[in-house]
Amino acid sequence: EELQNCPPEDRGEARRLMSTLYKESALAKSEAVCEYIEDLINGGCKFLVFAHHISMLDAIQAAAVRCKVSFIRIDGSVPSAERQRQTALFQSD
Repeated sequence: EELQNCPPEDRGEARRLMSTLYKESALAKSEAVCEYIEDLINGGCKFLVFAHHISMLDAIQAAAVRCKVSFIRIDGSVPSAERQRQTALFQSD
């Protein structure tokens, strides 16, 4: 609501600040999320993780690597055909 009430000349700066805050919140949560992920891995769970920020996906991937488990990462850089292949691999494993 406050963003909508900003004068038009300030909206770009307000959006930039909100984007920065969202990214910072992902970084602030990453340690706790990785601890939880490691608990799931150590418990032998197979699971899916959805994350909005690349920095969070990077942290989760690093946790999986530290735990020496296989994982599949699908993000915006993965082409559609490869996404389908990786999804089928996940479902069949």
